[in-house]
Amino acid sequence: MFVGDSLTEGSGASDKSRLEWVPQLAPRMGWTNYRVDALGLTGFLRPGGNGSVDRTYGNRVRQFHERSPGFEPDLVVFQGGFKDSIDGSSELAVAVRDTIENARRIWPSSQFIVIGPITSCPALDRIAQAYQRGALLANTPAIDMNRKPAFDIKDAEIYLTEDEMASERRRLFPGRRNAIDLNSWPGAV
Repeated sequence: MFVGDSLTEGSGASDKSRLEWVPQLAPRMGWTNYRVDALGLTGFLRPGGNGSVDRTYGNRVRQFHERSPGFEPDLVVFQGGFKDSIDGSSELAVAVRDTIENARRIWPSSQFIVIGPITSCPALDRIAQAYQRGALLANTPAIDMNRKPAFDIKDAEIYLTEDEMASERRRLFPGRRNAIDLNSWPGAV
């Protein structure tokens, strides 16, 4: 199961079922029965949208379990990034830990991993470090893709529409074009 933000949702991909990173990773890993619970503007602390409805990762895990009580994933992948940047790093680390621990109570046989941010942006170092601390507190592995990004400059147009690519480039990568290259990390999951 994958829980994430707009990147996990495939926002901007011309064909989410094919170009979003989860459908690319799953066959490489031999996974056929996976679920994706992803929503833009969300995170471990970020509730999404205008904040009137709590869609943080922890709440979404609980709601997913209520909708599908018989489903117990072998692996739960939490992916996050930019949207959690509005919060303090100590609060974020606690939210990561609490989300994992609550998910572990729901799915005691599952394994967990935290990935994020999946970009290389110095402004996201604080978030990456908070994810690492929170995962460590929950005795869960974490992949810091801010230090070793999964982006390849040459393939941006494959993953993002022209408008999305320009928007993301302006927001996070002034002067650079980036796209996900899963070849750099599939063995880590």
